[in-house]
Amino acid sequence: MRLSAAIEALQRGAPKLTTELFGSEWTVIWGMRNRIAHGYAWIDLETLRVTLEKDLPRFEHALRNRLR
Repeated sequence: MRLSAAIEALQRGAPKLTTELFGSEWTVIWGMRNRIAHGYAWIDLETLRVTLEKDLPRFEHALRNRLR
């Protein structure tokens, strides 16, 4: 749920930044937020695992680079 909250906070706080940092990938990121927030009981655990292992580090890296 923390990942969902982080994605939502970014969308609400800086919608233009999401496009700047993630481009067309933002729609996929937002889709993952929706899956977690609205259907977490039915989310595919393998999809979530891959997201956390492969996509979350890139997401974090983009945000940290922007903060610098």
